[in-house]
Amino acid sequence: MSQSGLQAATFFRDVRANRVVWLVRDDDGSPTHLSADGTRNSPFWSTSPRAHRAAKIWGAWAPRRFHALGHLV
Repeated sequence: MSQSGLQAATFFRDVRANRVVWLVRDDDGSPTHLSADGTRNSPFWSTSPRAHRAAKIWGAWAPRRFHALGHLV
């Protein structure tokens, strides 16, 4: 399985087990990226530690708040 395939499988396994996704926000909202066609992507993580790790990689982006969006079906 490819690295991206393994990451996707892990994401869906975690979300299925915990029924929650995590997002990171600051006073301006969530960090997003523009795709090649100009649409915005909203980043979500499958666990709190993954969200914290991503925010740490971003470095100076602060203050950060971590939000769980739960009760997913």
